[in-house]
Amino acid sequence: MGSASPGWTVLYSLSQRRFHAFCAWPSPQPVTLSDDTVEGLEERIREAETLLISEGLPHSSGSAA
Repeated sequence: MGSASPGWTVLYSLSQRRFHAFCAWPSPQPVTLSDDTVEGLEERIREAETLLISEGLPHSSGSAA
């Protein structure tokens, strides 16, 4: 998932049995997402990226700095 979602740090919680993603770029507010499945988390990540782009907030496009 890491190469499919650059700009995100993804963790798995054994106690919660959920995947969590944290944006790794500067944003006015922290962006954290979670889902029970990798596929669900990837969908939430794409939705969050679309929302950030539409609001004109800075985001990572996956290019290394």
